[in-house]
Amino acid sequence: MSAICDIDSPFESLIHTNAVPSDTDCDRIRALLHRAQKQVEDLVQKIEETRLQLDDLTRERDNANQYIDAHLALISPTRRLPQDIIRAIFIACMPTTRNAVISPEDPPLLLCQICSAWRQLALSTPQLWASLHIVVPSTPKNHRLTQTVASWLSRSGILPLSISLVISTSYSMFGATDIDQDLAKLLSLLAGMANRWQRVRMTPPAFGSFLPLAHLSAADFPLLKSISVGASLFGSDLSAEPSPWQSLPFLTAPNLRSVSISSGYDFGNLRVPWTQLSHLSISGTPYMWPRPFNIHDAVTILQQCAELWTCEFHLAETSDPSLPLTPVSLPHLWHLDLVDDMGDLEADRLFRNFTLPNLCSLKYSVPRQWFHTPRYMFLSTIERLSLDVAGLESAHLIKGLHLLPLLTDLELVREPTLAPAPESAIGLPDPDFLTHLIPDSTPQLCPNLRRLHLSNFRALTDETLLAFIRARTESDSHPHAQGRLERVVVRLAREKTFDVAAALHEVVANGLQLVLEYSSPLMFSEYSPWENAEEEEPDALLMQ
Repeated sequence: MSAICDIDSPFESLIHTNAVPSDTDCDRIRALLHRAQKQVEDLVQKIEETRLQLDDLTRERDNANQYIDAHLALISPTRRLPQDIIRAIFIACMPTTRNAVISPEDPPLLLCQICSAWRQLALSTPQLWASLHIVVPSTPKNHRLTQTVASWLSRSGILPLSISLVISTSYSMFGATDIDQDLAKLLSLLAGMANRWQRVRMTPPAFGSFLPLAHLSAADFPLLKSISVGASLFGSDLSAEPSPWQSLPFLTAPNLRSVSISSGYDFGNLRVPWTQLSHLSISGTPYMWPRPFNIHDAVTILQQCAELWTCEFHLAETSDPSLPLTPVSLPHLWHLDLVDDMGDLEADRLFRNFTLPNLCSLKYSVPRQWFHTPRYMFLSTIERLSLDVAGLESAHLIKGLHLLPLLTDLELVREPTLAPAPESAIGLPDPDFLTHLIPDSTPQLCPNLRRLHLSNFRALTDETLLAFIRARTESDSHPHAQGRLERVVVRLAREKTFDVAAALHEVVANGLQLVLEYSSPLMFSEYSPWENAEEEEPDALLMQ
């Protein structure tokens, strides 16, 4: 049967016009439409029959695919992998710069959600459960946390443990007096595994929190190599003891190699195995503690630490700056992180008494108003330099950088300033500081610079930044350039005025890592199992 639309209509001349058909024509049109409507009904029925046939064919195809997939799964390479290979893959999935977090989004709990077979395999692999980051929540959740930690560590077998424990920032300050009670069961649980502690980091509210560990001795920590005990936001009961650290048995463990503790106490009688340490950190806010850790304390301790590779100190002002300093030689030290709260000229005095033949990395911060540029800290061996100094004058910094021909990494957390006016204590930010790092005919400043990180800059213009990056990445147009930039991170405390990233599209395509940020988002605190989980060893940080 021919389709109605394929037959010429006898009313073709009237269609799409304003003509009015006669009564006879109307009867003929109705008869014509009756046949067309019947044909439409037949077509609708055929379409429905065809749709049903298509559904049947689709269902048959899906069933066939399910049959094929089910049998392909039986012979898949993954199914045939030996369990020891799968275990090795699981272990390789574990985080390397921090401990595992109690979260279904992080291994090993993530690995337990794939299938029942892999879940059983993960649960029976001790290496997956030998590290744990614990964030202590508010009291109602604390009991469940202790049970979770016990279950987690029970799967670790007899392996050495890496544990970090912090108090959540979401913990109510009004319930701070209950924190020690909340921690008691948790620390008692961990105390029962002291013989397996290897790397431990704790941030308790106070020294009294360690009471569940008081019955232990140094011999109970035979595997402990790294211990970090920090100060908590809840640490309001500043101990009046001259050296409460003596009550912490793990600080005298026989095989310690890394110690990180808060400053503010007398460490003179502490039986830490100083002579075997490769890393030492004494930090914190010294003026909040009974006895500020000063330059003389640092020298006394460092004289016993000849094997140090990395060191972090927060030094307070000494009560008697006239006391002489004993020379200190640290032949292996390659990274020093110094927070200078000592006051004017003390940093120079400290560096003059240091012999640091292999120092490659220096991080120097000044929390108070800047008074003096310690020129003796610019050692020619330094390859990585990080400065966080308010009011550091560009002229002084440039003089120091001329002494660092090997420098590859430079971080400035604050913008260098111009010389202050006579009536001012601090100069204005220097918008042209970066121009001194643009190669020209004079001896190049920092010729081997590869990585630059600038934060809190606001006077630096986008045009100057663009000129600097081009000069350090386009050697053909700047024949005096020696090193080629590999990574630039700039965080500007102002709005963008020019699209630097777009202008450097080709340079980025050729390998430059470029991060540009204008202003910073607001950060809000809430409970998370990921809080303070990240850990970076100094060597891992500096090898990036």
